Amino acid sequence: MHYDGPRHERLTRKLRRIAKLYGMKLRFKPSVGFEAEYWFGEQTAMVQLDNSSQELISNFFHELGHHIDYTSGLFRTFYDSRSPLYVQRKISLRAERHADLVGERLCKQYFPKIKFRRSYRSPEDVQFNRDYYADGRRTNPLTRTLMEGRV
Repeated sequence: MHYDGPRHERLTRKLRRIAKLYGMKLRFKPSVGFEAEYWFGEQTAMVQLDNSSQELISNFFHELGHHIDYTSGLFRTFYDSRSPLYVQRKISLRAERHADLVGERLCKQYFPKIKFRRSYRSPEDVQFNRDYYADGRRTNPLTRTLMEGRV
């Protein structure tokens, strides 16, 4: 765990103030399974404290990017829980990368010295995204091998 004591507490207070400016509720947990997640129905972000300050800030601003996209009406099918998984899967990577873009801009505004850690850029992250929104139709190992280019 990378808990920084009082310094971490000052950081979480500042992040709560920023979240309040945008109308987003913010919760911190020692461990949530994911580093962070956004619940669009409740307009609440959950951020894991078991990270360094840079990761905590990057995760927060990524989730704030989701909040801003959701409240402004972007990627409606991605944020609509009634959308089928295959529809969400088609747009999920674009929505995640756009949340990163918005988060990076806001991070530069509020924390100019912090280098924002981008997500959904590596092949492993892209595959995780595909698997997360999988609806069970792509379980064939041959299909997976062809998609990964290991032929």
